[in-house]
Amino acid sequence: MRLAVFPILAGFVFALSACTHVIKRPIECGPRPAPVGRSAIGWQRVPRTRAVNGSVITPGSLDPIQAATVSFTPVPIAGQPSGGVLTQYSDASGRFHIDAIPPARYVMLVRRLGYLLARDTVVATPDSGIVTTAILVPDNMILEECGMMYEKVRVPWWVKS
Repeated sequence: MRLAVFPILAGFVFALSACTHVIKRPIECGPRPAPVGRSAIGWQRVPRTRAVNGSVITPGSLDPIQAATVSFTPVPIAGQPSGGVLTQYSDASGRFHIDAIPPARYVMLVRRLGYLLARDTVVATPDSGIVTTAILVPDNMILEECGMMYEKVRVPWWVKS
């Protein structure tokens, strides 16, 4: 009797293990290519003015970058009120201008979609303004289809979809 039960039990286990169903699994993306270089900001204080003048360009060709966001965020000092963030956008020639900047230490941040951001700390004194140039390196931004695509795979019945 035992011998007759074993083949039936083995067949039942085999039948259960062969049962599968199809699920949709997202296709995995490969690693992003590394950008070539780093973005940078060069700046200098200019006497007898309180203005900020600058430009945003690409490396190599020095082409202007239009619509880059240039922001100056004051670094908080204990016991002193901090001012608000000053924001400006570069024009078609890559230039931007702020009429008057209060004396303080600022974190200057320049960014544009498709480029690596640039960040530096700049200092405006009561008797000087700032002249600056930001060089933004293109970012290898790739809109991958693989994050939105699925493949159908067959999995055992006990794996949840």
